[in-house]
Amino acid sequence: MLKSWLFLSIAGTFLVVPGVLTIGFFAKNFHVSGRLFFLYYALGMFVGALVLLAPTNEKIFLPWQIGIAILAAGMLFGAAGNMLVFHAVPFAPIQALPIVITQAASILVFAASVGLYYILPKYFPATAFDLQYFLGTLLVIAGVAVVALRR
Repeated sequence: MLKSWLFLSIAGTFLVVPGVLTIGFFAKNFHVSGRLFFLYYALGMFVGALVLLAPTNEKIFLPWQIGIAILAAGMLFGAAGNMLVFHAVPFAPIQALPIVITQAASILVFAASVGLYYILPKYFPATAFDLQYFLGTLLVIAGVAVVALRR
């Protein structure tokens, strides 16, 4: 399995683009709400993940305690957060804006990952603060703010 985080991130980005565009397409042409679209989209992701994992021989069953914890996190953070974003897309002046705004979370994840490692190093992986990465992420978020505030 390819392990280049940069390549995987770029490839994933290009695959996300058509997914986001289909939200507005189905809203306009078939009157499918963003929330209902998300339900079917999430089911598609689940089935697709099973199909993509099948040839890898990767174990898909975890100890039940870990599985329940991940499912709970997915329901709370993944389902709720994505449902709100998918619901926002058809109403946004530009379909990309809700997705772009959510990318501002990267600065919060960056800061939290550094902080959590220093506070709870037993539970979180090592993450060092890097001024160049931080400033680069901040510039992207500043660009998002400029676009969002223009509306």
